[in-house]
Amino acid sequence: MRARINDCDVIELQVLDIGKTLVPFFEWLDIDGAEGLAEAQGDGPVDATFNAIRALFAHDARLVLFSVGAVTEGTDAQARTTVRLEEGGKMVDGQGSDTDTIVASARAYVHALNKLLVKRARTEPVALSA
Repeated sequence: MRARINDCDVIELQVLDIGKTLVPFFEWLDIDGAEGLAEAQGDGPVDATFNAIRALFAHDARLVLFSVGAVTEGTDAQARTTVRLEEGGKMVDGQGSDTDTIVASARAYVHALNKLLVKRARTEPVALSA
């Protein structure tokens, strides 16, 4: 049975010290039926978010691309994020959207990880002998 990450929610984003260290707290829902909580630091809120996800679901994937765009206009615009991960020569893209860019980023990262899990599970077809 392979793991599947079903959902993750940012439950708090705290600013510590002089406002340069961001620590996201995550409630991770349903990784194979288990719940978890993690906190992490990073070079900004998105990096800290990705580090918290890595703390909850260890992996060797490398972030290759991160992009943010707006789906709608205005101050309440919805952000659309794309994350590209690479692991062992396999590359996947994940997308996420939300009015909160950090939540959209977390969703994109989780989406990419789920795609990577599917690629890990795939095997090459067995060659037929004549």
